Amino acid sequence: MKSFSGENELHWTAACYVLGELSAEEMTRFEARLLEDHAAREAVVESVILLQAAVRPKPTVVSVRRKRITTFLAAVVAICVLVGVGVFLVPNSTESADAGRAQKNVVRAAANDEWILDLPELLEVQAGVEDADAADSLVPVVVEETDADIPSWLILATSKEGTS
Repeated sequence: MKSFSGENELHWTAACYVLGELSAEEMTRFEARLLEDHAAREAVVESVILLQAAVRPKPTVVSVRRKRITTFLAAVVAICVLVGVGVFLVPNSTESADAGRAQKNVVRAAANDEWILDLPELLEVQAGVEDADAADSLVPVVVEETDADIPSWLILATSKEGTS
């Protein structure tokens, strides 16, 4: 071990102690000194801090670039979230736009219902019948009497009066 004098010797010995470079005899003497000397304990703390700083990796260009990219992406995501929340919370329309839309919907509904008025003529054309009385007979009504037994509960359930 190199010999130093005074304060430098204490720091050197503390650094060697932390690194495990002292012999068994030197380690025993330094540990005895640590029990009594506060300056020796502080020298060990300073040595640990100094050695941790020496071992810690320096920021490289890649890590700095990654940090910038990460920060940029976080900002972009935050802006997107804010815009999305803003779009979600803004009302979709105003009262005047709703009134105009309602009027257009009424006009569309009326236009969609006009085919019902032309239905008798369409049926006549499809059936090839020109007589209006014959057109009424296009919808067949089949009522047949059957000998089947209809349960009373079914008659009761479908009757207008409810109970007879």
